[in-house]
Amino acid sequence: MSTPEEFRLALADAMSANVATLIDARIDQQPYWDNFALSIGAIPE
Repeated sequence: MSTPEEFRLALADAMSANVATLIDARIDQQPYWDNFALSIGAIPE
């Protein structure tokens, strides 16, 4: 998957399947941290 839409569709399929499905997602560290830090009240430097 290379787009958020592809990920959303794969996740929806996995959540409605009758079998266990493993999704390996790679997250770009800096954008993830920027959003996560704000969600927990930390101010990124």
